[in-house]
Amino acid sequence: MRLLNRTILSYLIYSVLVFLIVTPIFYSVISRIFIKEVDETLLLKKNEIQFRTQRIKSEDDLRVWENLDEDIRIEPLTGGLIYDSIYYTSRYDSLSKEIEPYRVLSTVIEIENKSYHLTIFISLLESKDLVRVLSITQAVVLFVLLVGLLFINWRLSKTIWKPFYHTLDELKKFDVEKTGQLRLGEAKVREFKDLNEALKLLSERSYRAFINQKEFTENAAHEMQTPLAVFKSKLELLMQTNPTEEQAKLMESLNESTSRLARLNRALLLLSKIDNRQFIEAESVDVTKLTEKIVDQNQHELAAKGLTIQVDRKSDLIVKFNATLIEVMLSNLISNALRYSTEKGLVKIEIADLQWGISNHGSPLSFPSEKIFERFQKGNTQVSSTGLGLAIVKKIVDTNGSTIHYQYKEQLHSFHVRF
Repeated sequence: MRLLNRTILSYLIYSVLVFLIVTPIFYSVISRIFIKEVDETLLLKKNEIQFRTQRIKSEDDLRVWENLDEDIRIEPLTGGLIYDSIYYTSRYDSLSKEIEPYRVLSTVIEIENKSYHLTIFISLLESKDLVRVLSITQAVVLFVLLVGLLFINWRLSKTIWKPFYHTLDELKKFDVEKTGQLRLGEAKVREFKDLNEALKLLSERSYRAFINQKEFTENAAHEMQTPLAVFKSKLELLMQTNPTEEQAKLMESLNESTSRLARLNRALLLLSKIDNRQFIEAESVDVTKLTEKIVDQNQHELAAKGLTIQVDRKSDLIVKFNATLIEVMLSNLISNALRYSTEKGLVKIEIADLQWGISNHGSPLSFPSEKIFERFQKGNTQVSSTGLGLAIVKKIVDTNGSTIHYQYKEQLHSFHVRF
C-alpha cells in the first residue's frame, strides 16, 4: 500500500470512529437538555396554574377550565399527601390519532382551601422530532466536514508528494551506463529537496566510480597483458639456451605460473567487464552449431584423456544472447567437464528447447555443492585451473536473466542451463 493511501486510510478510520462516537453523544446531550427544559416548563406551568386557580369560585368553573386544556387534569385529592414527581408516559392523541410520548408532572395544589391532585402533560413528540432533526443535521455537517478534510488532505498530499514520485520514477529508470547522472526536478518541500540533493550526489559518485572502474579494466587489460606476454616470450627464449636440468625445471614451473597468471588476469578482467555490463549487445545465436564448434576445438584434450563426447540434439536451440558471452559460457562448461572427467569417460551434452545441459563422470566435490559457482573453488588443487570458470558462467547466466542448476548424483556431475 502506498504511503499516501495509508495516510488517507488512517484519517478515514479516525474520522469514522469520531463520527460513530460523537453522533450518539450529541443526540444524548441534546435529549437531556430538552428533557431538562421540559421539566422546568412543567414546574413553571404548575406555578402558573396555581396562580390562575385563585379566580376559580366553584367546582363548575374548575371543570370548565379543565375541559379547555386536555393536557391539564385537576381531581380531588383522595389519598395522602403527594409530592412533586415527574415521569414518562404515553397517551392517545385524538388529533394525530396516535399514541405519543409525554412528560408528566404529578403534584398537589390548593383551591379554595381544598387539596387537588394536579397532573400536567407535555408532549415529547415535537421535542424528539426537533432532537432528531438537530442530530441528523449535526451528523450531516460532521460527515461533510470529514469528507472535505479527507479530500483536501488527499489533494494536498498528492501535490506535496508529487516530487517524491517523480524522483522514484527517475530512480527506476536510472542506468549509470546510459543516463550517467540523475536528473531530478526542483522540490519545494525541504525534505524532498534534501533527498534529491543526496541522490544526485550519490549518482555522481556512482558514475565516477563506474568510469574509474571501466578505465581501470581497460588499462589493466592493456598494461598487464603486455608485460606478461613479454615475460613469457623471453622465458621461452631462455629455455632454448640449453639450460641445465634443474634450470629447465625451474623455467617450466615459471612458464606454467605465467600462463596461469595470464589466464587468471583475463578471467578477472572478463568478470569485471561483465559486472560493468560492457557486453550488452544481443543477437540470435545458434547454440547447436556453437556447441559443435567448441567440441571441435577441444578434440586434442579429448584425445589426450581418451574421452568420448556425445551431443544429444533433441531440437535446434537459437537464443537471443551476446555472442561473446555465450561462447565463453559454453566453453567454460565444456572445459570444466573435460578437465574434471575421469579418463576414458563419457561426456554427454543435451540440447533441447531453451535448455542446454552437460554431464560427466567424476569424483565428488571436496566442498559443499552450493559453493560451486563461487570464485576460486576448485575440485582438485593439483589441476591447473584459475577457479573462475564456473563463477564466470554464473555471472553470464545471471546477467542474461537465465538460470543454471548443478547436481551430483551417482558419480555424475550435471549442469543444466535454462535460457
